[in-house]
Amino acid sequence: LRLNYSRGYRIPSIKELYYNFPDHPMMPLYGNSGLEPSTSNYYGFSIESLRFSSSSLEIYFNNVNNMIVPMTRPGNIMEYANSDKVNLYGFNWNFSIPLHDKIIVKSVFSYTDGSSKDIKLIEGMSKYSMNTRLKVDILKQISLILTSKYNSAKKVFVYTSNSSAGNFYPLNSYWMTDVLLSYKYKRLSLKCGVKNIFNYS
Repeated sequence: LRLNYSRGYRIPSIKELYYNFPDHPMMPLYGNSGLEPSTSNYYGFSIESLRFSSSSLEIYFNNVNNMIVPMTRPGNIMEYANSDKVNLYGFNWNFSIPLHDKIIVKSVFSYTDGSSKDIKLIEGMSKYSMNTRLKVDILKQISLILTSKYNSAKKVFVYTSNSSAGNFYPLNSYWMTDVLLSYKYKRLSLKCGVKNIFNYS
């Protein structure tokens, strides 16, 4: 069993300050040089087990002030901005299972929810997500790695043209899967792979 408390202080990144990507998927995304640092108080409770496999469960509550997030603006652009106070809570379940002496599966399942005066922040989060990694050691120096990421459905706020009003529109859940072949020889490491092998769009 483990109890955890931490207080955080985060300054805006270079990307959040000066990003300029008019061709960003869904809508243009821009930085904001006027961002302020964010602060947080994090409370966590976790339990770990090594009996059958390496696994852990963490339950947390995170109170964030001036949280830095992409926000939709009139004109249907996205800009990094400081939000109102946000309370986030949920859990993370991590596990690692050796299926064979040369095959191992690692996965993280997360549930995230929250509360805020700005409902657009909460609706814009995927409540459920899962990241899975399968590694197969084909030879001593060659490994095949399959990674898969799942995000549940969420909603995005889209403004009406030339207006400060708008509506929420759903974004479907999705899986994104990549495959990678890794070769290591002494200090040399070579990797090649294919992203989005099931052609999600």
